Amino acid sequence: MSNKLPVKAKETLAQKFWLRAYIYFALNANYVRDRLVHSLEILKKGLENETAQTKEMLKTYVQQSQGQASPEDIKLANKQFRDLLKSMGLGVIIVLPFSPITLPLVVKLGRKLGVEVLPDSFKDLL
Repeated sequence: MSNKLPVKAKETLAQKFWLRAYIYFALNANYVRDRLVHSLEILKKGLENETAQTKEMLKTYVQQSQGQASPEDIKLANKQFRDLLKSMGLGVIIVLPFSPITLPLVVKLGRKLGVEVLPDSFKDLL
């Protein structure tokens, strides 16, 4: 005896699923859009901060090569370089499948283990 549903019943279940999904997104479209816009604004601010800090880091390294950088500037540039490496590591995670699930897990796991995964410019925004 087979427990398989007839083809018509399968189509009906699929239609019900898509109808419910459509109704859910139609009712929550504004909320989802607002969350997406907010998330993109945070990302934009973080990337702007990272860009400015990375430019400053490169200027410091050029000054160091000319013997004009102070030890304090070098420490800040090295800190920014570590943040840049963190960003590159996150970039690898983002291009992997299921990144909306894996990225928050990696950040939480890192915090639990005492390792900060996010660059400093993003920590201030979250």
